[in-house]
Amino acid sequence: MKKLVTALIIVLPLVFLIAVFTVTNIAKISTDIPATSINITNKGDNGVFAFDIADYTSPLFESDLGVEVLPYVAKNRGFDLEITDAETGEPTDIVTKEENGAFKLHDVGIAKLTYTSKDGGYTDSVIFNVSCSGVISFSPTLTDGAGNEYELTPNADGEYEAVVPTGNLFFGGEYYPKTATAHAHFEADNAGALKINAVTGIATAYYSGKNSVTMSVTDAFGNSVNKKINLTVQKSGDPVVNGLDASSVSVRLGAPLGVTSLAFRVESEYMDGATFGGPNLKQATFEKADGDNENAHVLKIELNSAFTSETSPRYTLSLADGRKIHVYIDFADYDFNVYSTTNLTGKGDVIILDGGQTRIAVTSTPEDDIVYSFEVEDTSIASVLSAENDYCFIKANAIGETTLVIHWSKTTADGVVASGTTTRRLVVAKAYSSLLFNDEQTLNKGGLGKAAIASGTYENGNIVYRPYVSQFVAYNGTNKLAPLFDNLTFTSSNDAIATVEQTANGVEITVKATGLVTIYANWEYGDMFGVKGASFTFNAVDGVTVEDYAQLADATNKGKKIVLSKDIYLGENLFDVNEDGSRTPKYSDEVMLEKLQSYTGEMKTSADYTYYRNLNALYPDKVENHPSVRYAFEFKDDVYGNGHVVSAEYITNMYDSTDNLYDFAIFRGPLDFVSTSMDGIKVAAVKGQDNISFLVRKDGVKVDNVTLKGCDDSTLYENGEFNLSILNNVGTTLEIMCDASITNSRVSNGRTVVRTFGRDGIAYDSAVNVPTEKINVLIEACVLSNAREFILKVGTNRYVSGTEDNPSPYLKDRNGNAYTNCNSSACDDYINDEYFVNTYVLSDITLKDSTLKSSGLFTIGVESHFAGGMLMGANSVFKSLEGWTNLAATSYPAVLRLVGNVELADWKQLSLVDSSTLIETQTNNHSNLSFLTLDIAEMLRAVKANGGDEYKNIIATKNDTEYVHGGIAFYGGGKNYSLLDMSGYTFEKMNTYNVNIGALASSSNDTLSAQGRYLPLAAGYEDFRFVMFDASSNYRI
Repeated sequence: MKKLVTALIIVLPLVFLIAVFTVTNIAKISTDIPATSINITNKGDNGVFAFDIADYTSPLFESDLGVEVLPYVAKNRGFDLEITDAETGEPTDIVTKEENGAFKLHDVGIAKLTYTSKDGGYTDSVIFNVSCSGVISFSPTLTDGAGNEYELTPNADGEYEAVVPTGNLFFGGEYYPKTATAHAHFEADNAGALKINAVTGIATAYYSGKNSVTMSVTDAFGNSVNKKINLTVQKSGDPVVNGLDASSVSVRLGAPLGVTSLAFRVESEYMDGATFGGPNLKQATFEKADGDNENAHVLKIELNSAFTSETSPRYTLSLADGRKIHVYIDFADYDFNVYSTTNLTGKGDVIILDGGQTRIAVTSTPEDDIVYSFEVEDTSIASVLSAENDYCFIKANAIGETTLVIHWSKTTADGVVASGTTTRRLVVAKAYSSLLFNDEQTLNKGGLGKAAIASGTYENGNIVYRPYVSQFVAYNGTNKLAPLFDNLTFTSSNDAIATVEQTANGVEITVKATGLVTIYANWEYGDMFGVKGASFTFNAVDGVTVEDYAQLADATNKGKKIVLSKDIYLGENLFDVNEDGSRTPKYSDEVMLEKLQSYTGEMKTSADYTYYRNLNALYPDKVENHPSVRYAFEFKDDVYGNGHVVSAEYITNMYDSTDNLYDFAIFRGPLDFVSTSMDGIKVAAVKGQDNISFLVRKDGVKVDNVTLKGCDDSTLYENGEFNLSILNNVGTTLEIMCDASITNSRVSNGRTVVRTFGRDGIAYDSAVNVPTEKINVLIEACVLSNAREFILKVGTNRYVSGTEDNPSPYLKDRNGNAYTNCNSSACDDYINDEYFVNTYVLSDITLKDSTLKSSGLFTIGVESHFAGGMLMGANSVFKSLEGWTNLAATSYPAVLRLVGNVELADWKQLSLVDSSTLIETQTNNHSNLSFLTLDIAEMLRAVKANGGDEYKNIIATKNDTEYVHGGIAFYGGGKNYSLLDMSGYTFEKMNTYNVNIGALASSSNDTLSAQGRYLPLAAGYEDFRFVMFDASSNYRI
């Protein structure tokens, strides 16, 4: 044997060569029952669980969610879990799942838990909204007066080390979550060397040396948590006055008006004999400061009289080394800073969250011992809970604004020397801990794409246009808040597409045009309290939402773009289901037929119908010249499915209890490309165009995020398996006959799942006009599955007719020279030939980032015209070949572009590969047709055993079971000029085989030899090309 068959003939029966045949005494093609959905039965409050970490004492378990993969009879009901940030989509550890199945909360935020079925990639999800009513954790911070951070280095004892200069320091903390109320307390180990405000953390390091500050916070669980910062304080110069570097010969200090006694801190190596002098000075003395620093002193000053107006007299500090330091003391009125967790500068407004409380602290500049008292003007808004001189606790009583009044007074031995008030705007704001658009959860039924919202909807049978009320939710801890939402702003990324506003009804989105748009929600104080904004990106559709077949049909007839809100069955359920599960038609056969016809449309076939024209010439009263196919539904404008199913089950499933079609069934299998009969009985037929469940033939139509089914999955269940043979008469699930895009969709359950063969409405005898006839189809991010024959079938309806001498002519270039690189990988280079592409290519199909799986034959079929001599007029040879004239030709080519991660997930058991749909016969035992019977498994085993190294990997074996891969088959028997562009393909490389069925003629097996001799007479003598995985591939069963 020379060249036997390829690894692909594996999946392709004997006459795969001949187009798509079909069989009546069909061998059953069974696969495992696939998963069709995944459901989370416990979704909390409309898909959201709200947790408070501080109160999460009884964990939620995965089993509590009730995750289930359906149907229950599916072979693989496993699933995976992915936890992401609900806003960014990035992985997060807000929530983790423990080994025992318990969910552990680590962080505040909004996590999305997405469950994905291992089979089919179906998804369902819930939201975990995690908040905390107290501080979970914190870490201390330390900055200088300019806001520059000092490095805090953790040590082995769990404390922090820092090296800082003398001067102003600001101790604080990073609290988690920021929405929690954190009241820190600060205390210095040596308060004489480092003065710190216990409430604000504002400090001054007067002297160099070792010191420490302890920061204390009560956490969410009631624990007092201490963080200690060990300081190595270094002199910023010499001398240092009140922590400030005075080595530049001058320094400025502050003091209040009306005082006669002052004290400053001085550190220098030259203090022995130092003096201090200046105007209005009564006395100045230096005292040794407490502690181990011998150079640290306290300078005490007595004035002759108090300064009563602002002034800045200059004093002189004379050191032992002879230097004289100018010390300017700025006597001024008091300036006050009022600090809270939301007012870190001390100058801004004080913001308190409704229902909460906050701590207020006040300091003065210049620093002084001042007595404070606190008052809130409108106590219905807020009130003072308690006070301790320079700080107080204020409780929020109601949302609103009022004024915080702070009374102060400076008292000396002579009585009150100064007093007054300072005020701050006090705002009690509505409290939020998280914001969430829950629309994706509620609108999108596990779809592969984004949710869609239409501008219109049906009410009482009429289309009305009104805003869509968003499923926006806001939380304060675990409490879901009701509208109206104070202090929230809602904006749109594009007001020309959709606008948003808050009304008494909720957050309303008004769709104005079609396009992708994002709606944002932000809290005025979100940055202040660490609450992230929320966003929702969706497809705005200037169309109408539909929820049933009547609305779908009406909207389509009115030329509307469509958004699905529920699963829809085409037509009506025409059967009653009996107790034993059998079905009984609801109406008479005549009425059943009428109803089925009323729910479907009819169109003239766009495939080659030469055979019918030939028979019509012989039998004009019996055979229609241009036959028709039926379609269940035509999408005439864009359809956005929100993951919902549209099923043709009620139209295509017309089997009775004996698995035969009812007489009233209108989907009865494809038209014939050619057939033959003996003794008045049709014994074999090669098939052409089939009936169609879903039709797209208007340019620009987009089908997005829809699940299209030729019939229900349950229709294919049989004895615990999935019987693809039942799909023989279901038709093509989706036929595309125009420029269109199919994105983020699932299409399944058809004899062929998706078929693209060129534009509708082209007269067969008209001159080919590529610019007007060519179709461009994009299939992106889709899952196509469950075909009796092909998942995707690609080709064109136009051809160059052959002659008896030349059944399959060459296509020619602009100079009349033949394009000879057909039926091989070399043909793919013609994609760079501008003349070839512009003159001949009529179908340009891009398959991008998609998965195709579970075919009865090949995953993808790229068909060209049959071109055997018998098709040109063999009536004199076989009486049974009536009408077999002028049928051979060379097809115009198609381009199939694989882009990105295209997965042909179509390994199958060799023993289950069935060619029965290739030839429709009443009997396979007729002596003239015995060559049509073929044992593919044995043939492939023979090829593997006898074909040498070239064929050793055709069959893969796993667990003693033989498997073959259904890849891409370029078939037809005539010259196949269709192109495969894999320049953008990123999945594993497939292997290519060229095979000619004529090679079987030399087989010692009579049946194989007959196939090798006779099949080329009908199909043609050109090679088939197969692109597939095999036993050498990494991508294996």
